[in-house]
Amino acid sequence: MRKITPKRVAIIVVILVLIASAAWISHQKCWGSRAWLYGYDEAHRGLEEQGYPWIGAEKPVITIHEYTDYECPHCPQAHRRLRIAMRSYLDEVRLVRHDYARMPCVPNDKERRRSSCAMARAAFCALKEGRFWEWNDRVMQNPRPFAGPKRKTFIEDTAREMGFNANSFDACLYESETVDMVQGVFKDTRKKGIRQTPTYLLDGEMYTLLEIIDLIDDRL
Repeated sequence: MRKITPKRVAIIVVILVLIASAAWISHQKCWGSRAWLYGYDEAHRGLEEQGYPWIGAEKPVITIHEYTDYECPHCPQAHRRLRIAMRSYLDEVRLVRHDYARMPCVPNDKERRRSSCAMARAAFCALKEGRFWEWNDRVMQNPRPFAGPKRKTFIEDTAREMGFNANSFDACLYESETVDMVQGVFKDTRKKGIRQTPTYLLDGEMYTLLEIIDLIDDRL
């Protein structure tokens, strides 16, 4: 059995540091900062006929419908992974977003706040300002805390940091158009048999995240 000398310990430490550094660089490349958005600055954006926002191809070969909930703990990571998988195919793949709060979003007044619905309403208000993907990417990068004082003020804090008018944004959250849109997403999603998030639809078929990423690679 070899004797463990200070020199060997030093070599082992150096190797471990190099491995950890490589892992950290890889992590930062895909997840850190906003590196997962690399290549999306010039991506096309628009609205489907039903009013759902999309990003990616103007004339898509593949159209993916993503059903996600801002309160879902797994959704931010799944969304980022899909965006990374898409970024080499932005002229072929279109991603359509459906903010599915997984609960009825009416009544929707300040006395009966429902957190998932509130986040979906905020996204719709950002959409009305023409800034849905900016809002989405910010929230997916830094999700709403599950507890603590900042959870309660997360929407207004984020809106303020993004430069939205506080009064008009707050008013938008409770307008009938906003409530109807979010409730409409809920009803439409339930009719499709979707009960969990994230869920992905392609050509009317349901897929998991890993399945949809494999399909992108297989078809393109």
